[in-house]
Amino acid sequence: MKLKKYLAAMSIAAAEANAARAALVGQLAFYALLLLLYARIWQLIAQKGALVAFGRGDLLWYLAITEWIALSVPPLHLEIERDVRSGNIAYALLRPISYLWLRFCEGLGTMFLRMLMLGVFGFGLCAILTRSAAGANASAWPSGGPLALLCGMLTAVVAAALNLVFRAMIGLSAFFVQDTSPVSWVWQKLSFVFGGLMFPLDMYPDSLQSIAAATPFPSLLYAPGRIAIGAEPAFVWHALATLAAWSIVSVLCVHFAFRRAQRALEINGG
Repeated sequence: MKLKKYLAAMSIAAAEANAARAALVGQLAFYALLLLLYARIWQLIAQKGALVAFGRGDLLWYLAITEWIALSVPPLHLEIERDVRSGNIAYALLRPISYLWLRFCEGLGTMFLRMLMLGVFGFGLCAILTRSAAGANASAWPSGGPLALLCGMLTAVVAAALNLVFRAMIGLSAFFVQDTSPVSWVWQKLSFVFGGLMFPLDMYPDSLQSIAAATPFPSLLYAPGRIAIGAEPAFVWHALATLAAWSIVSVLCVHFAFRRAQRALEINGG
């Protein structure tokens, strides 16, 4: 019975995201601008022979996957922070379903709608740019082929959901720090550095790769992008296992944080 309520929340959130056409158009425009800009940048770099490990097409497809994830994840932490500041969460906790997972399902509904719209548009544009850069008779697929791209896309959906769990955790920090902006800012910067948002981590210094491997950020962005452009089977299985491990850890952490937040609310209310 509760499952139907969560699915209904996802459906309503997706419909609301679809109705917000201006925000969606803005995301599509930003996505297109990034792909067009970096396609030109890498074309100029390739003319000087500076691209060694990856071709222009692979780098473009990698960026398309990582930005697809980053742009599709809604700011769930802001919704939770707003409920905490307004005091509405005290009433939401009295409902017969979990406030946290209700918000999470709403975020999933918005995320799936964004991923569908951005994916159709962005991957189509990426294929056009890849073929135009390599020649009319060249393949529009990444070097790993369509199967690798499909595996990368499926991994990206799981990674985006994991991103959403971490966003929920950031939102729950509002119970203790009031303003989640600094926490969110630090998280975004670490994602950019250790997640390989713009460039694969293979292009980073070995020391930075070692540090990144000890964090969840490569699983959130780098792994899906690297799988999409082609990777060894050993890397794929290791990436999937790491993603699964971080998913379990993050769910346990967000559950623990929510229980702590509930107790803090009960103490303050009492």
